[in-house]
Amino acid sequence: MFPFPRQYPHCPVDALPDLLYNAAYHLYREDTDIPPGVLLTDAIAASAAAVHLSYDVAGPDGRLMPCTINTLAVCRSGLGKGGSYWGFFAPFYQLEAEAGDGSLLLQEVSYRGLMDSVAGTGRNVSIQHEDGASFLEGPLLNDFPDKLTQLWSGKPPVKHKVHGVSLAARDARCSLGMRIQPKIFYPFLIKTSSKTFVQGLWPRAIAACHDPAKFNEPLARFPRPSAAGLTLATFQDRLKALLLLASERANDGQLERTRLVLDESAAAFLIGLKYWLKEWGSEYDDVEEARDRVWENTLRLGAVFHVMCANQTTAIGLEMVERAWTIVEWSLTQHRKIFVDAIAKPVASAKATRPLIAVRATSRARPVQKAQLLLLRIEEIAAERGEEWVSLDEAGSRAHLTGNALKRAAQRLEHDGRLNTRVQRGQLCCRLQRYTSTGTL
Repeated sequence: MFPFPRQYPHCPVDALPDLLYNAAYHLYREDTDIPPGVLLTDAIAASAAAVHLSYDVAGPDGRLMPCTINTLAVCRSGLGKGGSYWGFFAPFYQLEAEAGDGSLLLQEVSYRGLMDSVAGTGRNVSIQHEDGASFLEGPLLNDFPDKLTQLWSGKPPVKHKVHGVSLAARDARCSLGMRIQPKIFYPFLIKTSSKTFVQGLWPRAIAACHDPAKFNEPLARFPRPSAAGLTLATFQDRLKALLLLASERANDGQLERTRLVLDESAAAFLIGLKYWLKEWGSEYDDVEEARDRVWENTLRLGAVFHVMCANQTTAIGLEMVERAWTIVEWSLTQHRKIFVDAIAKPVASAKATRPLIAVRATSRARPVQKAQLLLLRIEEIAAERGEEWVSLDEAGSRAHLTGNALKRAAQRLEHDGRLNTRVQRGQLCCRLQRYTSTGTL
């Protein structure tokens, strides 16, 4: 657990569990122009759209919430957004075609049309746009964004009355997945004074921004898959199984979703995360609406990962919420790019750039802070070079740690299970152990 925000030079697509990551890797190998952030958000959007049909998740305090997750990918056209979208969402369209039912995914939909889809008890839908330019101009977004946030939150009920007809959606779920070009989305935000962000729609989303015209984008980093036998087809089969499960539950009249719970280690992690988020103070005040949603998104995403990767009804483990937090924390940096930096008014003086990695004065740092700073530097070097093992001395030099201070920091990380070391070519090297559990995903 980090007591201060981490900054990621690369999209942490490898934080996806193996089933999702290998599917993303397959699509990336087919078209290496697809930005990792697009693949990351599409993998999450497709998974959540299937999981939230049948599952809810309970936090450490027992409070139940949906597994619904919204996503936002800002990326120009011509980079393979369509290939990513169709690769991940193909099972939805296949089942719709087989059943003759187009209610799984919606695109161009009015508020009345949305209410028709979710009216009743325990109904579900997902709005997914391959390119959402028209959605920005539609009445649903402009007149009823609060209804979309209400459906994300699962607050009962959502009501609508028109022409003497009353519709009510009780315990309904609706996720939103948006893929949009920067040249379309930024002017929309400026024109509307970011109203939909302030109202809370976009802050609820896990976001990704790929805009080399405005930001220095690092080269895509896509490590090779570590688990054999998991392919895009495996991922799609898992989606089909979840969609068929939801259909069977609906046909049997099962309105109550399966309740997912955390194991002790995962619950402890989330309790600690809530504490550290409060300790951040003014960090991310410029996107505080998004910052205030990261804890809940971490819980939801950990639940989605668990259902996608585990067929048994066990409790959600620590590894899944750790992976979820890595992605959700990175998403905060993307919210800042999209909703602050990209639409900021130009200033006459040169603006100081924000450092990639948060730096703390090591002379006053406590031992745990030195260890965490060393871990960040190891992660930084590995990401820059695309290598798993890096020199401990080089990482220590970047962290301004030498001698006994470096030795103690490395020992602490090894003791905590966050670092592996070995001698390579006469040099002590280290490898980041990202997640505390290493079970099969």
